[in-house]
Amino acid sequence: MEDASIPQWYAIFVRPHCEESTVNHLKYLGEETFLPRHETNQKAPLFPGYIFCRTVLHKAPKLYSVRGVIRILGNRTGPIALTVEEIDLIKCIHKCGLRVQTHPLFEPQQTVKLQSGPLRGISGSVMQSSDHERFIVSIPLLMRTVSVRVDLAWLQPA
Repeated sequence: MEDASIPQWYAIFVRPHCEESTVNHLKYLGEETFLPRHETNQKAPLFPGYIFCRTVLHKAPKLYSVRGVIRILGNRTGPIALTVEEIDLIKCIHKCGLRVQTHPLFEPQQTVKLQSGPLRGISGSVMQSSDHERFIVSIPLLMRTVSVRVDLAWLQPA
């Protein structure tokens, strides 16, 4: 059980293009914030529509009054804090100086559609992650399954 009096990091879903103004408002209110940005374009958030805020749980209702805040990520019982390891990993990746790209999370057996590449428009299901940049997609064809490796950036949820 989380101690509600200890500040923890929360992911906050914000209105599109409101990350910067929401972070500034939260800072004005005395909250610690983190808005990771793309290395190549410092104006573009690494996670568009999301910011991170370190606060105590009892202040969560007050955060909803901040312009731009839609919700604090959690479940039916309320906000869920990020672990120290999760926020440290995000900060480490942000500071590493390497080119970082975010991608949707695809689960095995999830149906996807190829939005780019030579197989554009074909739907299939994700079989497994083959490495950090590619997925194997199963496409039913002639009562057989054909597996191809495709660039992760070509996939979108179906």
